[in-house]
Amino acid sequence: MIGQSSSYAEIVVKITPARIWSSGSVKLTENVSSRLSEAKRSYDALIYTKLEIPRLERPTAPPPGQPGEIAQLPLAGQETLTVRWSRYQEYLAAFVEGEKRPSYMRERLLETMPDGLESIFSEPLPTSQPVRLWWASDTPELEDLPWELVSYRPRSDPERFSFVRGLPPENPLPILPIGERLRLAFIHDPSYTPQPLQDALMNLTGNIEVIDFPDFPRKALEQVVKEGYELVHLVADGIVSSAYEGILYFHGGRSTSPKLSPGELSSILRGSRVSMLTLSEQQHKSPDVIDIGGQLVPSVYRAFAYLASSRLPLPTMVVPLGPLEPSDMHEFWNKFYYNLGESLSVQRAIARTRIRNYPAPAGLFLRHLHEVLFRRQSTTAKSSQADPNEIGTELQLSHDVVEQLKAHSELYGPLPESVSKFIESESARQGDLEEALVPWLTPEEGELNR
Repeated sequence: MIGQSSSYAEIVVKITPARIWSSGSVKLTENVSSRLSEAKRSYDALIYTKLEIPRLERPTAPPPGQPGEIAQLPLAGQETLTVRWSRYQEYLAAFVEGEKRPSYMRERLLETMPDGLESIFSEPLPTSQPVRLWWASDTPELEDLPWELVSYRPRSDPERFSFVRGLPPENPLPILPIGERLRLAFIHDPSYTPQPLQDALMNLTGNIEVIDFPDFPRKALEQVVKEGYELVHLVADGIVSSAYEGILYFHGGRSTSPKLSPGELSSILRGSRVSMLTLSEQQHKSPDVIDIGGQLVPSVYRAFAYLASSRLPLPTMVVPLGPLEPSDMHEFWNKFYYNLGESLSVQRAIARTRIRNYPAPAGLFLRHLHEVLFRRQSTTAKSSQADPNEIGTELQLSHDVVEQLKAHSELYGPLPESVSKFIESESARQGDLEEALVPWLTPEEGELNR
């Protein structure tokens, strides 16, 4: 449960298309015929938290079809977020193709913000605890906008506020035991990898060991899983399918099949020790572009956002949602990995990495509930203990099998006695597995203060 495992005061913001409900009918809030020229659309920003936020007025009930609480957090506010899509060319073309100014993009995104929601980002935090805000959207068109640029303001202690993508996970992933240093697999084709990125990773200092994998991406990923790496940095281009799937695309003849779908990536990594996957764009014009007002905008950032927000089982992901200048690219990734190696927390690593007083346009798609992803263990301690990642994988597989058998029983009637006994024994075994995981689901004293 979120209250038992998290050291944060939590806020969940769920964005859903705004609707009005009356007399049992459903109507879009926007008059399509009168506003078509504006290409303007409104969304409900549903805010769930136990914190008292002065500018929020608690609604009497959630909109139909929406939950009254998420992760034991009650609905505390409902606001209207408005995007003028006629300015989409400004949003993307100026930022991606033009001057690449975070300040300009931030101003455009601030125009969409209602006062109550914006106050969470701009006013003093309403608690002495660190605050974590989860940002999730029901609509794919909002995923690739870099909301991170409006989520942070200059703070005396920037680590007290964390902005992450997604919803709090129902089943917390265990903290992973590691040795003295984390191992990072750098999977890329050097001829298509930006030189600042190569310099940043290959000259990295601190508690992360970088191993170069200039090989076929699938083969490299399979080797990484087999050898138990904790981190993967994958350099790729991206395209977007008609189903809004973000698909990785590899230039350069390093693979007989240059595309990697979210399903295949999930299948390769599921159950592995890879706890975090980061993506960088190849130094090559994307084969897939969006034509917006006559401007061609690369799809790679959209593809990364859709892939990272997939509901398939994937690791925590850090992906760029917009471009970085070469010097900024080197500074961001070098600082990020150095801080990750020191703190073992991806949230603190992001908070400690600033480019010209702005957060980089990089999204943290978080699938861990607790702040610390890793725990350093001596070689003797690691060899004498069961791997919590293996326990967690076994527990999830057991849950899946039992749930499928129960669903079969509901559809087709009572199960054979042998199957019922199997379900009973598996349920008991699940309790044992859950008990073995308990020490790995909560950070130890001192782990939060690095």
